[in-house]
Amino acid sequence: MADLVPIPLDLFERLQRAGLDVDSILRRAKLPRSRFSVAKPQGTTAEFFALWRAVEEESDDPGLGLRIGVEVLPDEDNVVSIAAMHSVTLGEGLQKLARYKRLVCPERISIDVEDGEARLRFEWLLAEDAPPSLLTDIIFAGVTNLAQRGTMTPVKPLRLEFIRRRANERMLRRHFGCELQFDAPHDVLVFDEDALALPMVHRNAQPLAVLLPG
Repeated sequence: MADLVPIPLDLFERLQRAGLDVDSILRRAKLPRSRFSVAKPQGTTAEFFALWRAVEEESDDPGLGLRIGVEVLPDEDNVVSIAAMHSVTLGEGLQKLARYKRLVCPERISIDVEDGEARLRFEWLLAEDAPPSLLTDIIFAGVTNLAQRGTMTPVKPLRLEFIRRRANERMLRRHFGCELQFDAPHDVLVFDEDALALPMVHRNAQPLAVLLPG
């Protein structure tokens, strides 16, 4: 398994719009800017984590991850988001997201259904330590927003389980509107099983036929 994680081409632009100093972030992360000047920037899991930890340290906004997450996944230039949005159901869209992650980087999304719950577990397979909290916030906010925009319903998680220690509980509860669990063994986003059957309002087989082979 190659330890390479794709880095969004517009990441620095997003960070600058958030009022952050990109050069300072890269110095904190001990990463050269030239590393990101190629057509398809990538980094190891350790470098990817270092980058997001540096963003955490540079920012004084505890809600930054939530804001970035809401922006990133529904981006119309994001191929996996388009594929998910054009799926028949939310469950099918989440399976496409999981498959995409498995193909392009050492991140695994497991979707387990049991006792009326659909548990999405997020794991970084080559990580030596826990992911930065900001990165987990981005992922959880992005998937939740994808579900809400794709189904055009106010669907919410039943529960979020965080590896991290308890922090920013009020902010997270306000954003997600669900139960929170800290000091968990894995980062897990839990939906009601019935949510997987929700139809995606933009479903269209034609763009999927073009996108999926690639």
